[in-house]
Amino acid sequence: MHLDKNMIFAGCWDRQIRAIVYDTGVIDKSFLAANSAIKSLHIHENWLFSGSCESAIRAFNLETGDSKVYEGHESWVNCMATYFVHDANNEVIGTWLLSGSDDASIRIWDMASCKRLEKL
Repeated sequence: MHLDKNMIFAGCWDRQIRAIVYDTGVIDKSFLAANSAIKSLHIHENWLFSGSCESAIRAFNLETGDSKVYEGHESWVNCMATYFVHDANNEVIGTWLLSGSDDASIRIWDMASCKRLEKL
């Protein structure tokens, strides 16, 4: 759910993501978001992340329509979260995307560059 936009996003087995207006239940948008069934969604600011039965994570900017792909898992992507990276003065210096997969790993990604930082 994206509270600022009053939208609920639903990922489906038909590979589509549907944007649903919370107040009315009306589907505002629907788009093909993956090559296989969608398993997980995560929203961070204006980015919607989609994990599916493929190994890639796809990200869609809800404002600009831009998209990114994070590649590196070897199986389904089941969950995602974001983490703000702070310096010694507690200033935010970056944002990481964390993802869990059926390949028994957690991956840490730099959100800006889509570069994999760590495999756990």
